[in-house]
Amino acid sequence: MNIRRVLPYGVAAALALPLAGLGQGTALAATDYQAEDAQISQGTAATNHTGYTGTGFVDYTNIKGSYVEFTVSAASSGTAALTLRYANGTSTERPMDISVGGTVVASGVSFPATADWNTWVTKTVNVPLTAGTDKIRATATTANGGPNLDRVSLDAAADTQAPTRPGQPSCSDIGENSLTLAWGAATDN
Repeated sequence: MNIRRVLPYGVAAALALPLAGLGQGTALAATDYQAEDAQISQGTAATNHTGYTGTGFVDYTNIKGSYVEFTVSAASSGTAALTLRYANGTSTERPMDISVGGTVVASGVSFPATADWNTWVTKTVNVPLTAGTDKIRATATTANGGPNLDRVSLDAAADTQAPTRPGQPSCSDIGENSLTLAWGAATDN
């Protein structure tokens, strides 16, 4: 005897609806800010290496305290992902402090060596922004200065907190052609 159980169409659809859209991205598009267009202190806009975007990049002077300061806009207050595109053709790490509105929000961020000055990579840190205009500064913390900085991008912050497990499932209203499935919701940020 071959027994076959089939969920009615309504139950199958009810189970599938909460999953609809999970594969569709809802993140905001990133906004790029070119380093050579920002305020530069103890550095220069340069074009002597390849692979940069925009019209050039910033070559930090080899001095502690040199910085590039970007004026950025945020539609609302919250945490944003700040991605810095840089090159470091030395064998020495060139750490920087990242500040927003004059307050250091990430200290000693590592900018390790890249293959050469023409090889650009990215480093992302989450930063708090207020609605409106914010000043973001990347300041060299050693006498080696900062890496060559091409641009920064602002995007929605990455979700770094894993959701909790959903509650225990339960089944009720079991009938000949239908049933009700339920479980407690997971918590997420």
